[in-house]
Amino acid sequence: MRVLIYVALAILPFILKGYTSWLIGLALIYSTISISWAILENEGRISMGHSFVVGFSAYLSAITYLLFNSLIAGFLISIPLSATLFYFLKRTTGKTAFVFATFTLSLLSYVIAPYIVIEEKGGEEGFFIIHSFPTLLFSAFLFVASAIAFESFLKSKFGYFAKAIKSDELASRAVGIEVEKVKLTTSLISSAIGSFAGLCLALYFSHVSPEIFSLEISIFPFISYVVTGGRKEYIALTSIALFVVSNYLNALLTGAHLLLYAMLLILSPKIGGWVYAKGQERLKV
Repeated sequence: MRVLIYVALAILPFILKGYTSWLIGLALIYSTISISWAILENEGRISMGHSFVVGFSAYLSAITYLLFNSLIAGFLISIPLSATLFYFLKRTTGKTAFVFATFTLSLLSYVIAPYIVIEEKGGEEGFFIIHSFPTLLFSAFLFVASAIAFESFLKSKFGYFAKAIKSDELASRAVGIEVEKVKLTTSLISSAIGSFAGLCLALYFSHVSPEIFSLEISIFPFISYVVTGGRKEYIALTSIALFVVSNYLNALLTGAHLLLYAMLLILSPKIGGWVYAKGQERLKV
């Protein structure tokens, strides 16, 4: 059933017009970012700096496009580098420290990004790159493919291994799960999806700037997860709904989306409990 909903949502931007079409197309990209984030969470790692993966891919893609006329080169480089960095953080930090380490990584990227310029190509901040209709088509396809792949991942043996590591890493090792292999693989899958999303985001705006490393992008997947009550299978749909609602609120009152995020974080225990209770009721039925 959810697969049909994913496809329907991916088609919407091509049916609608104007701002709504543009907004839902962008929501698909943000939802893909949330899926990338949720793969790490399934293993017990909460990233508060996922904008790094997205922004790193966007910047490298833009730079290689401007210097060598190749978007793909930067994108392909960003995947193994992001995966290696996240795996290194997993190896050297605990679950709690991982949250702060990723947040610091994103913050440092935001501070450093304004100094990465190609003056004759991109001006004082950021870079301009091409934009075309296929960008929306690619973004829609990426969303559907990522959402379906994520559902399969959650139900797969590998997904269960990741969840076991989240529950108890020592016990997982004891029963023969190759913990380091799982950590490396989840880092690679998450980085690949996040890097694709970063490339789409760059093409969608035809511009890459330090704002792509913003705190808002980093916390968005976490807030979407909170709203689902911890039921990761709904994070793709929740992300789209949250993004559309928050942006319409922001259009009415500047900064209203941040107030919404703050309210959701404050109310998250009650929201999560309510969603969980409803889920249990459905299971009983």
